[in-house]
Amino acid sequence: MTREAMALYLKKSRPDGALAFHISNRYMDLAPMLTPLANDGKLVGAIGERSLAGDARAKLRDGSRWIVLARDASVLSELVRVDGWRPLGATSQARLWTDDYTDVLAATKW
Repeated sequence: MTREAMALYLKKSRPDGALAFHISNRYMDLAPMLTPLANDGKLVGAIGERSLAGDARAKLRDGSRWIVLARDASVLSELVRVDGWRPLGATSQARLWTDDYTDVLAATKW
C-alpha cells in the first residue's frame, strides 16, 4: 500500500483494470491510508462493507471490507450501485505511504 507498489500494480494492469484491496482488520483501519494513495495516483475508488450480525457475530466472525481503485470512474460505476458499496471519499488526514514512510500506528484502532 505504498506509492511505489501502486505504480508497479498500475504498470502491470490494463487501462480499464481495477485493483482490489481486502482491508478487513480487527485492529487497523486501512481505508484512510488508501485515500491519499488513490489521490496521488489520480485514481477513483469505491469502498464496500458487509457486516455480520446474530449467530455469525456470536461465533466471532466478522464481515469484510474492500476498496477497489481504478483509473476511470466508469469501471466502478456498476459496483457503487451494489448495496453496501459507495464511492471512496476524496479526503483523508492520513499521510501518503511510500517505501520510505509508513505510519502503522496511525492506522491502529485504539
